[in-house]
Amino acid sequence: MNNKCIFRGRLPSLNEYISALNIDRNYANSFKRDVERDLLWSIKNSHMKPTDKPCIAHITFHEKNKRRDIDNIYSANKFILDALRKAGIIKNDNQKYITDVRDSFVRDKENFVEIVLEEV
Repeated sequence: MNNKCIFRGRLPSLNEYISALNIDRNYANSFKRDVERDLLWSIKNSHMKPTDKPCIAHITFHEKNKRRDIDNIYSANKFILDALRKAGIIKNDNQKYITDVRDSFVRDKENFVEIVLEEV
């Protein structure tokens, strides 16, 4: 079974999260909570089905430009996996339930993230 979700918009980079941490720990917690809230909304609207089986997470980042470093973009996986866990789609984001994360990057006309869970 493949579960798919599209998050419209751009997720923050590692640099943006580190900047939030440098401002204040409470601000950074609020920052992460807001990002996860937006992801939860997309996950719930996509009607992803919960699974208790091990999965491979295929995450494709579509970006309008090349301004951000790839490693900073891929750091958003933390927000994505935490949101999938909070939404109850996966039981946990540890290696028992997420056996691999396969990232890809696409230059596109708009910013969005495609998230697909493949049961293994």
